[in-house]
Amino acid sequence: MPAVSIGADCEAANDHGIDASGPRRTTIRHRVEIHIRGIIDPGAMFTNRQGVRRGPAIAMAMKRPTRAHPVGGRRTRTGTRASLLGIALAAGVLAAAAAATIVVARRRPSPRSTPPVCAPGPTVRGIDVSYYQEAIAWKRVRGEGIAFAFIRATDGVAPVDPRFLANWADAKRAGVLRGAYQFFRPTESAVAQADALIAALGPDPGELPPVIDVEVTDGISSAKLVARVQAWVDRVRTRLHVEPIVYTAPGLWPGGPPALAAQPLWVAHYTDACPRVPPPWTHWAFWQFSERGEIAGIGPSVDLDVFAGSFDDLEAFARAAKR
Repeated sequence: MPAVSIGADCEAANDHGIDASGPRRTTIRHRVEIHIRGIIDPGAMFTNRQGVRRGPAIAMAMKRPTRAHPVGGRRTRTGTRASLLGIALAAGVLAAAAAATIVVARRRPSPRSTPPVCAPGPTVRGIDVSYYQEAIAWKRVRGEGIAFAFIRATDGVAPVDPRFLANWADAKRAGVLRGAYQFFRPTESAVAQADALIAALGPDPGELPPVIDVEVTDGISSAKLVARVQAWVDRVRTRLHVEPIVYTAPGLWPGGPPALAAQPLWVAHYTDACPRVPPPWTHWAFWQFSERGEIAGIGPSVDLDVFAGSFDDLEAFARAAKR
C-alpha cells in the first residue's frame, strides 16, 4: 500500500535513565517516517554522546507491498490489467489519505531549565560539557548563572578531548568553578585511565574534584566493574590528594562496597520526580537532571546539573575534598 509519511522529532533512551549519550546523556533525536502501514524496525540504533552505538531504538518503516510477478516471467494481459488496477487503487488511497487517522510521534517536550525541588536547601546551577558542545562563550555562560562545570578531559586512554584545553582555560577566566571528568572504559586498565586524566590536568587540577564517569559496563561483571572503579579512585586519590567524584545512574550501577559511599555521588537521572540514589550511597552531591539544556553561549544542547547546597557550600565542598 502506498504510504503517506510525516516527519517528526522523536527520541529513544536507554534503560539506565541516563542520557543518557550518555553515557550521559544517552538519547538520540532523529527523523522518523510514520506510515499508514508500518512496522517496528528492531535494527534501528542510536548513538550516545560518547560515540558508542547503543540500541535498539524504535523507528517506523514502510511495509513494502509484495509484487506478484507474471507466470514464467512473461508479461500477460492479465498482469497488465492487474497493474492498471493497482495504479487506480493507489490513486484512491492517496485521495483518501487526508481523511485517514494517522498517529504522529510525540514531539520532544520543551527543555527543562530547572529540576524539581529535591534538595533540603538551596542548590547551585552547573553544566557538563565536551567537544560535542563545540566552541563555548564562557563569559555568557557565567552570566546565565552557571557557577560550575564538569569538563571532559579524556575518553578512556584515548587522546585528550579536542576542546578540553580551551574549555579549561576559558571557564577559569570566566570565573566558573571547574572539575574534569573522564569517560570510564571498563575493559581498559583503570590505572592507565587514571594516569591519562592526571596527565591531561597537568599543573592545574581545577577547583572541583575529578570525576570518573561510569555509564557503560562493556559486558564485564558487576564485581569487576566495581573493583575497577575502586582502583581508579584509589589511583587518583593517591596521585592528586583529592577525593574523586563518582558519576553514574541508578539503572546501571550494580551496588558496591560501603567504602565507595565515601566518594561524592554525581547521579544522572532524568525524571519529573527526585532522582533515585543507587547503593551504597544514601544521598547525592550533584544531580544531572537533563541532557537537553539551552544556555546562552552554547550552541548545541547541554547537560544541566545542580549541586545540593549554596555557593559557599560548593566552595567548602571543594576545599574539603582535598587531602
